[in-house]
Amino acid sequence: MKENSMTALISAFARAYHSQTKAVKIFDDKIARLLFPDDEYRQISKSMTDGIGFFNPNFSGSDKEALMWIADNQLCPTVLSRSAFAESSLKTAVLIGARQYLILGAGYDTFAYRQPEWGKLLQIFELDRNATINDKQKRLCCAEIETPDNVHYIAADLAKDSLSYALEQNKGFEKSRNSLPRVQMKKCSPATHTEKLKAYSRNTAF
Repeated sequence: MKENSMTALISAFARAYHSQTKAVKIFDDKIARLLFPDDEYRQISKSMTDGIGFFNPNFSGSDKEALMWIADNQLCPTVLSRSAFAESSLKTAVLIGARQYLILGAGYDTFAYRQPEWGKLLQIFELDRNATINDKQKRLCCAEIETPDNVHYIAADLAKDSLSYALEQNKGFEKSRNSLPRVQMKKCSPATHTEKLKAYSRNTAF
């Protein structure tokens, strides 16, 4: 799997681990764990545990404690805070009229598959490379998770393709409707993300 897809997969693992192990949750993604076959989840857990010497050379404890230390200190903080903020902002945006949600570099984001009632007011567009989209769809199928009718997949390499071109490939996207974009891509710099959004937002209701 390519590096950017692996990064997305590890982010999903972080959300899954937190949801499975913490009584007090910063962000509760109950779907994320379902995307992983048990063997793969154990393999990622072991890989993380084996890296404790790199993350914390002075660590002393069990494998379970090592994985918890890595998750709490390295994997989860940024992933969870970013996800919690994004979905809180999305709810606010829907309340004031947003009706399209654009997830740029969607990876294994699961909002669309656990959307609350207010989420059903949205058309959700997941943009990512074709290989990542196909892998995600296979995982959803294996977990017997249906794709809601308001979810659209758009295959695009946003490190190369313009956002305008990518969105216009999907007939469900309406330039005149208020939209909220969320950037999750790793390949481009934040400045590149901003320029892509600025270029497209000149003629789009964001």
